[in-house]
Amino acid sequence: MTDALRLSSSGSKSKICFVTIGATASFSSLIRAVLSSTFFAGLAKHGYTDLLVQYGADGASLYQTELARLGGAEATSQITANGFGVDQAGLSRYMRLAKSGAEGRGVEGVVVSHAGNRNTARHNHENS
Repeated sequence: MTDALRLSSSGSKSKICFVTIGATASFSSLIRAVLSSTFFAGLAKHGYTDLLVQYGADGASLYQTELARLGGAEATSQITANGFGVDQAGLSRYMRLAKSGAEGRGVEGVVVSHAGNRNTARHNHENS
């Protein structure tokens, strides 16, 4: 990912939803779900300005196809979408963006991630 990340340029404070699938696995269903008009409408309803999708090493084509499929849907015009494959520097930069918005002046957003493997999910549930 380059530093050319395009976040919303509206005068209001940014609120970012960062979706990550990790670098090694392909979660096409998650990418399709977050690039749906229903998801965009939900983001807009809750005041989000930006959707940032880390689609992994082999997800660029799927990301572009699903984003194009959305076309000019009304909800998408309210949300600035960006995506990238893998950032060798890690994901902390993007997680901080979701935490504090663009330039640290936004509203706290959310990070959405795949759940990992079944054993991890079971372990987390048993220890909660």
